[in-house]
Amino acid sequence: MSTPDELREAERAKDANPCPETWAALAAVRERVGWRSPRQIKQDTLTRLMAENKHPTKEIAVLAGEVGGSFWAGDHLNGPVQEFRVNGKCQTWVREPERFELPVKSGWNDHTKITQYNCTSFTTRRPLRPCDVVIRRVELSGDYVKGNVLGVSQGTYFGQGEKLWAVQVTWPHNMTENGVVRPYPWGAPHRSDGREDLYVLRSHDRDSIRYEVREALRAKGFATLFRK
Repeated sequence: MSTPDELREAERAKDANPCPETWAALAAVRERVGWRSPRQIKQDTLTRLMAENKHPTKEIAVLAGEVGGSFWAGDHLNGPVQEFRVNGKCQTWVREPERFELPVKSGWNDHTKITQYNCTSFTTRRPLRPCDVVIRRVELSGDYVKGNVLGVSQGTYFGQGEKLWAVQVTWPHNMTENGVVRPYPWGAPHRSDGREDLYVLRSHDRDSIRYEVREALRAKGFATLFRK
């Protein structure tokens, strides 16, 4: 008996005699053949699309209206992050293919709609908290490192006018729930402890090192919060 025939036979047996034994037999056949319900297929498709897109699209909104889901608005730098849960079916228009409206709510009374106009204000993943960054100068003796400082060996030579900076990066605590792996933007750190990495970088002045750090972390998808 082929797999589709076996599945249909188990479904007919369950319909003819709906008892725990026939339900268990149908469940065993479904698990063996890898059967998924239409809702599971839609949920898997939605999960894939949300992983591929930063902002909700019409396709994401339609699927989320059928199986549910959450979206987020705001970021941790300019204000608190709000979670909006899907609160109904997505409405679409035949004569306006680009138009869609997905009702969402936050808390008890904050109701709104995600549309083609404001969808870029929402994200499909909870925004990461910014990295906390502390920058301090590493003392030099002439053009040589003074002592064994932060993993840079004594006597290492640097060009005229170069300065060393210790850059301590504390990664966001919600990286794991977003599926983000620690990116190591400057290669292996000189020191690593839990969520903190310590790097030693070269730059001529503090403004330059701040710009370099900000751009390197932004390229990896992180915001930067500098601490004194």
